[in-house]
Amino acid sequence: MKYKTFLLVSLVGVICVVLNVQAKDRSHNVIEVKKLYSGDQNSIGQILAYPQGDLELTSELIVVPPTQETGWHIHAVPMFGFILAGEITVDYGSKGRHVYKEGEVIIEALNWAHNGKNTGKKNARIVVLYMGVKGVANETLISKSK
Repeated sequence: MKYKTFLLVSLVGVICVVLNVQAKDRSHNVIEVKKLYSGDQNSIGQILAYPQGDLELTSELIVVPPTQETGWHIHAVPMFGFILAGEITVDYGSKGRHVYKEGEVIIEALNWAHNGKNTGKKNARIVVLYMGVKGVANETLISKSK
């Protein structure tokens, strides 16, 4: 349970930095809060579960140019993504495709092969937070995109 609390606090901190939340009225410390995600399922309906082991958080800024793809890959740990700019279409194979646009959240599939492609006209910029464990790869490439 202590890992869940730590992950939640860390995730909220990352989101605040990413969204550059600013005080509306500093004299009263009033801030704007926009809920980005609340739930217990990821992008393909899997129930979220935290891995066992020593916690290791990793954050990245991923930039995907127009028409480029990530290549088919899997995540062995939970991943939260926020689309800062552009759009990305993720192909989940038999689970379908989903287009994520600027301002949207991705709670990525776990141990499920998928491929992201920038289907927009500008660079897709995505901030991700892997909620992993030491010694476990956050992402494993299965095959390069075509």
